Amino acid sequence: MIIADFNTVTGKTGYCPDSIYFEDASSGSESVLWEWDFGDGRISDEKNPVHIYAVEGIYTVSLTVWNEEGEQDTKTKSNYITIVDLDKAEFELYNQGIYGRGTYHLVNLPEGKKIFEKESITRIFEKESI
Repeated sequence: MIIADFNTVTGKTGYCPDSIYFEDASSGSESVLWEWDFGDGRISDEKNPVHIYAVEGIYTVSLTVWNEEGEQDTKTKSNYITIVDLDKAEFELYNQGIYGRGTYHLVNLPEGKKIFEKESITRIFEKESI
């Protein structure tokens, strides 16, 4: 008997485009074949694949495994992967301060954090500080 299961090594949320590392966690008899469906029209036959999600969305992932006896099992995790497109807004900053005058980018992240970027300067702010 074989029981399909899987996890992600890198988490279930990413920023578009992002690589998600999947890990076979099937149990019972040893798996010899794998078929992953990443929910975006792409599949893999690797045991522990890395998949790049290129489009924002919420994805259902399935893994079907087979053992040497030809038995198979499928595990489906609905709405398992969330890929977010970073929302960038350009703005001009006229306060000379420590960063100087120029064009900056403000990137909104989940949990109310933001990334402030200018050339090689990057700073993550908590929501209250912006």
